[in-house]
Amino acid sequence: EYDKAILELKTSAQGSDQRSETYYYMALLDEKNKNFKSMRENLKKALELEPNNIDARQKLGKVSLFFGDLENALEQANFILQAMPSSEEAKLLRATVFIRQKENGAASEIIESVLSVNPKNIDALALKTAQAFENNKLDEALKLIETVIGIDEKNLPLRMLRIKIFAKQSNYDAVIEEYKTLINFYPDAENFKLGLASI
Repeated sequence: EYDKAILELKTSAQGSDQRSETYYYMALLDEKNKNFKSMRENLKKALELEPNNIDARQKLGKVSLFFGDLENALEQANFILQAMPSSEEAKLLRATVFIRQKENGAASEIIESVLSVNPKNIDALALKTAQAFENNKLDEALKLIETVIGIDEKNLPLRMLRIKIFAKQSNYDAVIEEYKTLINFYPDAENFKLGLASI
């Protein structure tokens, strides 16, 4: 009951005893509703009230990436890593910033360090896949996608990337099979049906 929850949280936020958690939960509801501007503002307010709110910093780092604010995303990642040096999420946030800044060597080092500890980290595997694709290493990207799908078979971004790779390779039978799988997973998504029809 998102509407009811947001009303309760807004009432709490108007009180004299303001808490970081109130704004953090408002930000989570904004995320559910894809209201990312409001999400960013609520996260900033949460951190004004409690600068050590690590969860809020992690979310703010990700939403800053969404808005292209790489400096803020890196600031959040660095803060988290000072407090929690082993945080895989913060390391990968940092790696994503480096990829956007075209510092691929530094990004690869971070990604590999995460995978050496946790070979099944889906976010690290996804970043490595994206790098392979950007470098036109399509076979490597396909192998990595297979690994991720073995862990998370409904991983939509990587299944869509696999369609893009198959199309680039003119492997239209594989594209058709991938669209059929997506339609099976998401029967109400019209865009997959249209994609299949266009092929």
